[in-house]
Amino acid sequence: MKLSTAEKTVIAGIDIGTNTILLAIGYTSDDNTLHIIHDEVQFARLGKNVDSTGYIEEERIIAAENILKKYAETCISFDTDVICAVATSAMRDAHNGKEVQSRLENALGAKVHIIEGEEEARLCFLGTVPHKEKAMVIDIGGGSTEIIIGTHEAIENVYSINIGAVRLTERYFSHLPPTRDNIDKAIEYIQSELSHIPTDYDCPLYCVAGTPVTLASIALGLESFDSNVLNGYELSSLVITIILQQLLHSTREEILYIPGVPENRADILPAGTVILDTLLRKFEKSSCFVSIGGVRIGLIKNYAIH
Repeated sequence: MKLSTAEKTVIAGIDIGTNTILLAIGYTSDDNTLHIIHDEVQFARLGKNVDSTGYIEEERIIAAENILKKYAETCISFDTDVICAVATSAMRDAHNGKEVQSRLENALGAKVHIIEGEEEARLCFLGTVPHKEKAMVIDIGGGSTEIIIGTHEAIENVYSINIGAVRLTERYFSHLPPTRDNIDKAIEYIQSELSHIPTDYDCPLYCVAGTPVTLASIALGLESFDSNVLNGYELSSLVITIILQQLLHSTREEILYIPGVPENRADILPAGTVILDTLLRKFEKSSCFVSIGGVRIGLIKNYAIH
């Protein structure tokens, strides 16, 4: 199924996160243009309750194993030459992370590397920013958020903080709509975690991962995912604030009725949006560019250039 990729190295990038497991398969042409021939997301929520218990639950491990077994079959069907798989926040934090790593490697039939926040940030930047100029990237994951400033040639600053949409939901938004007290506590917690980060970065801002993509889908009124419309869409901070107010006054069922909200993201979307809204206020940004890229795309690019 290589089609025109004969003579090309077909690479799979797999990002095993706290909420999702993402797979992209692609190759680079002679002019270094990236061609993605398959892109997929599945929800395993490996990070469920890790913040409170310190362990990844057996049910979540089995879900991840089943996803990776299917991904392995998908890689074979696309005649993939190389599989680059990494695991991030949940696996870093869990006491049984190494055991889970071994099980996921068996399911995938390939190595799974547990990477630190700085490497995650570098790969995310590479897979998100489409140009070589200086930029800022915000990656709101399930268990952590990465803030990266730099260029493709050199990352200047990386800030990895233990705030993510799943982690914040479990702490402050387990019941929807949340109370005013819980909202205030969540914002105060985010602000305290961001207090050491400088704000004088005058460069374009790109936001990647499920939260900004879902917010863009809501803003555009999309009934189904459309990468061509979403990638690069400029999402204003005012629109984010307006959507956030709706989310904070809605039950999970009411959030699900909003066009553009995937079922597996409805419960964590309010927390993710609070994180994004707080970050935009801190950096005094009136808008951000939405990206559907991220670590999985960075893995493909990284392998191709080395």
